Order: sequence, then C-alpha cells, then structure tokens
Amino acid sequence: MTKTKRKQRIFTPEFKRQSVALFESPGHTVTPVAAEIDVHETVLRHWIAQMGSSAKRPNAGRAAAVAGPSLADQAAEIAQPRREHERLRMEHDIIKSPVDPRNSKEMLFQFIDETRDDFPVETLCDVLGVSKSGFYAWKSRPVSARAREDAQTLAVTREVHRKSKGAYRSPRVHAVLCGHGRRIGITPIERLMRADAIRGAVALKRKPRITDSNPALPIAPNLLERNFSASAPSMFRVADITYVHTDEGWLYLAGIMDLCTR
Repeated sequence: MTKTKRKQRIFTPEFKRQSVALFESPGHTVTPVAAEIDVHETVLRHWIAQMGSSAKRPNAGRAAAVAGPSLADQAAEIAQPRREHERLRMEHDIIKSPVDPRNSKEMLFQFIDETRDDFPVETLCDVLGVSKSGFYAWKSRPVSARAREDAQTLAVTREVHRKSKGAYRSPRVHAVLCGHGRRIGITPIERLMRADAIRGAVALKRKPRITDSNPALPIAPNLLERNFSASAPSMFRVADITYVHTDEGWLYLAGIMDLCTR
C-alpha cells in the first residue's frame, strides 16, 4: 500500500509576523496559539526565535494590513455565522412555544416577562412583533384589574384542567367554575386556554367494524377444523386483522402466519 505524501504548507511572512504578534500579546502561550493557527509548536517557536518582537513593529503591522485581514478579523468573521445560528435557534424555540403572536399585547408582554431569563428581550420582541420600549413601558405600569382577574382565572383553569387529567375542554371548565360559584362567561375561558395552549382531550370517532354479525350473511367454511399442524411450509396459512388509531385516523393492521414455521 502506497502512502500519500502530505502536501507541504507554505506560510507567508505576514502570517508568521501575525502569529508571533499573537503569541507576544498578553495572556498567550505557545501551545494554545499553535493550536489556534494550526501549526506545530516547534514551528511557532522557530518563528518566535527568528522574528522576536519585530512582529510588533509598525511597518510589519502595515504590511500585514495591506496583505490581508488579521487573525482577530478572521476570528470575528468566523464567529458571525455562529451568532446568526444561535439567533435562529432562539427564534425557532420561541415560535414553538405555546404563545400565539395574535394574542393581545397584554398576553405577549406577560409571556416576555416570564421567559426573559431564557431569551433576550430584544429577540422575544422581534419574534412576537412588539416593541421593546412598549414592553418596558408595560412593565413599569401597575397591573390592571383585568390582568389580575385573568391571572386568577387562568390559575383556577389550570387546576381544573389538571384534575381532569387533561380531558376537560372550555365548556366543561366553564361548567366547573360556575358550579363553584364563579360568575364568568365561557369566552374569557376560551381566550385564556387558547393563549396558554391548554387543550382538552378530543373524542375519538366511532371505531370501525371488522366483523359483520348479520346472521343472514354466509358463514365461511372451517377449512382447518382446528388442525393447526403442518408438515411442510405453505400448506396452511392463517390471518387476522385489527385496527389502530393514529394521527391520520383509524388504520387497519393485517397479519399472516405460516403454521409450519409457527
């Protein structure tokens, strides 16, 4: 097996001066600098011994500026896509949250206030379509009577929904609150449950039928007569069918078995 000869790297004098200057800057040593610029430590030591502090001379700096971007500029250029990726990730997480941008500004500002420890306020405001100054103005105002009432109603609604094990929808929640003597319409409950992404269980549609018990229909003959032994493959095959509920609705599942390989 032949070995592939490694291509020799060629370093320009500007790159060497910038590397030595980076080493001579405060807080840097040979090992991390060599790893950052992707050269062996002995190579960097050779450049340091050869050039010394001359890498910091003004003429060398001007030559490096003419030749190309510095290492700091290159690092900033590499960091820019990372920052953009992080912002896109945060925007995606905010969009996946239960808050609906179509809600009232009161509900949006409340959501921003609850999640400001997880996301920057500026990013939250941009994604939800509200201004940062509006949020801070809302934050400085005293809580309105409606906001206090909504907070109390939402807390009770969450408790009723939890006790129902997630089964109750807005009509049942409304009935429970009215039964406890709370005078409230169903519209505020629907609004608060929608804003808080509280959903009740949806009743499944009627199960499909896989057997027709009409006695007027002909009965299939009993071919096996309960003799489930087979001396060779493909002599007797048995089958059954059932149904499974999925997000797409009811789906049928059929199974076939060879009695010889049972």
